[in-house]
Amino acid sequence: MGAEPLGRSVLGHVAAIPFLAHAAAHVPRVRAKLIHWLAAVADGCGPGSTERTENDAVVFDLVLAELPSLLRFLEDPDPETRRAVVSLTPLAALVGEDVGDRLARRHEEDPDGMVRADALSALAALRSDAVRRWAAEALTDPEPLVREGAAVLLLEEAGTPYPADLVEVLAEASAHPPPRNGLQAFLAGLPDPASRTVRVLDADAGVMALVARRSIAAGDHGRQGTQLAWRLASTWRDREEEAFALLVSALPYGGRHPERDPPPPAHLGGLRAPDHPLLRAPRPPGRRCPAGGRAGPPVADRRPVTGRPARGGPVRPAGRARGRRSGSPGR
Repeated sequence: MGAEPLGRSVLGHVAAIPFLAHAAAHVPRVRAKLIHWLAAVADGCGPGSTERTENDAVVFDLVLAELPSLLRFLEDPDPETRRAVVSLTPLAALVGEDVGDRLARRHEEDPDGMVRADALSALAALRSDAVRRWAAEALTDPEPLVREGAAVLLLEEAGTPYPADLVEVLAEASAHPPPRNGLQAFLAGLPDPASRTVRVLDADAGVMALVARRSIAAGDHGRQGTQLAWRLASTWRDREEEAFALLVSALPYGGRHPERDPPPPAHLGGLRAPDHPLLRAPRPPGRRCPAGGRAGPPVADRRPVTGRPARGGPVRPAGRARGRRSGSPGR
């Protein structure tokens, strides 16, 4: 998730950690971003990271030393700051801090849906005995991200074949992702919520296709349905035709953003995968597919040719004749 490069570049110097934590505690304007960076460093330099170096271990210990002073911002007025602190809570037990009750309040009472969703994911690791009750109650949360996280937790526990009611909640909630204009959701030392969702979908091709179909039908926000369709084709070889139909049905949306981009034209909104022999025909051998679309021969240089080629020499395109410079008058 980009945490490890951050830890080895911007924050790689061990002396920076205490100063960044001090700035986070005293400068509200940059508090959320700094705490998020420190959580990313802890995630990238923690015991579970690959190729962990001695310097990484020192950096991780320094972040842990600052953790008690940062956890107090779990009730900060700024929702982005609360989210950043939630991403640190999986490490709280390493410094003797019990944040279970405070996380439960964030999940049950926080006015921000993203904070509630992240808190539920953190609670799943800290208090697995009670998470089923919280997840069951969260299936009716007004925030789609909370409903998606709750459905994933319960589907993980149920296993395949998945219960149809939970699949329906997941498909409906996944079709309405939040705008990607805030901090990236992750939990230090734990798998990020998006990878948990993908792991659940990987276990059942039918559920993956359903979620992709619903996402595309809702506008393919963030290209989520398109990405799932590609994954369906690469993971389940017997689903290639279905994946192709999903990809074609997503073409009118072009991965538009639900907040920043306008909706597609009305006459394109109803496009679905066409049933045409050309789309089913295999690509002829030796022909590539240029960026413009259908397969065809290599695109030739169509610039006009001037003059007569020299004996044995190349043909010069227009504007490149010898002795002429751009903007110089001809002789």
